[in-house]
Amino acid sequence: MSDAINTTKAVKIQNEKIIRSILRQKREITALQLSKLSGLSVATCGNILKSFVTRGEVFETETELSTGGRRPRVFKLNVHYEILIGMCIKTEGGRNAIEVVIANILGEEIETVCKQLLSITVDEIILFLEEITKRYPTCTKVAIGIPGVVRDGQIENCDAPSLAQIDLVSLLRRRFNLSFFIDNELSFSLLGYYREQSYSDPKTIGLLTLVDGHPPGVRFILDGKPYAGNSNFAGEISLLPVDSNPQELVRKIHEPKEYLEPVSKILTSITAVMNPHTIVLTGELLRIMNIADIKRKCMEWIPSSHLPQIEKMKDVTQCYFNGLIHVLLDAND
Repeated sequence: MSDAINTTKAVKIQNEKIIRSILRQKREITALQLSKLSGLSVATCGNILKSFVTRGEVFETETELSTGGRRPRVFKLNVHYEILIGMCIKTEGGRNAIEVVIANILGEEIETVCKQLLSITVDEIILFLEEITKRYPTCTKVAIGIPGVVRDGQIENCDAPSLAQIDLVSLLRRRFNLSFFIDNELSFSLLGYYREQSYSDPKTIGLLTLVDGHPPGVRFILDGKPYAGNSNFAGEISLLPVDSNPQELVRKIHEPKEYLEPVSKILTSITAVMNPHTIVLTGELLRIMNIADIKRKCMEWIPSSHLPQIEKMKDVTQCYFNGLIHVLLDAND
């Protein structure tokens, strides 16, 4: 008996996913139209739609024209049934801030909010989230980008020192009845960039950040899938032995007359190991760098036929926001 009940529940959940997916594409639809698109019976579609109406996931109206008799009911998606929050922890150029993008269930941006801070702490993150969730009580999921190494919700090191060695996800789950997704900020930015490209086949892409006052870092998408390595440590390129020590590497990439050698060696190392289609460079330090010079220097080691496309992107904010929201939308599927 229990197996039969479990099977029935599983079928219902799957049918709800099918209907929910179609609703998010069409936004409004009748039970008959939904039946034709889903392959489910009109009765099944009607019952699931009624349950969605009860919980507020869809609205029921009578706006559909009819050739006579009773007008068919139209079911319209409530795009604010679930609110998604993407949070960016910013520590660039001595500026501490938390930026938030708020989106509806379709990933459409509602607004962005920025809070400047003297320092970024767990308490400040909690206070800001409390403010946002009071304004958007139907929030269900939050993605947070961290300028540091994150492993299983635990922040190992971070450009915001007070967040280092903290299990941020566990702390937030104790305070909020929400789902949390946390990762390195570059991982979200790279995902947002990758989705924007609409590649016809999977690619290997790297995003290299060169931020004023911080070590360089890179994140990868390998054959269309995010790659973070065995312990989420892949991309900590300031530890590559391209100079006498990491501190000297950081110093040189900040100098207009010294950046070329270390940056070219970093790109050459990435190319030799990952053989990417594209490496995107971003960050304030691009202002002192010449991409053409970097390419020429790389070709002293890498044949031009194997050199990736090297692009620069001055501002990754929109890619960052898009990546945060994409992760939350994927969690809905």
